[in-house]
Amino acid sequence: MLGVPHRVRAPCPAHTAAHQGHRGLDHLAPAVLAGIAAVELTSVLRHGDPGGSLLTLAAMTVVAGIAYRFGNLSLTVVAALAAVVVIDLLVV
Repeated sequence: MLGVPHRVRAPCPAHTAAHQGHRGLDHLAPAVLAGIAAVELTSVLRHGDPGGSLLTLAAMTVVAGIAYRFGNLSLTVVAALAAVVVIDLLVV
């Protein structure tokens, strides 16, 4: 580290960077879930099937209700994945 200029070194201590990394992981599952929901909604809505669109919107409403009511990330993820699987089996 003696030969490395100061501006090339990490801008924060290692223990702070590790803590920031762990905080970032807390947001990873909701971001992936939002991405899956967005892809599913876009896919079903593009087909132009009104029944599939209503089913998808209803499923996402139920998932949002579960997330709001219980505040449990694991339960919300399981509900969203179940909704995606059911919609894929019934609609697509």
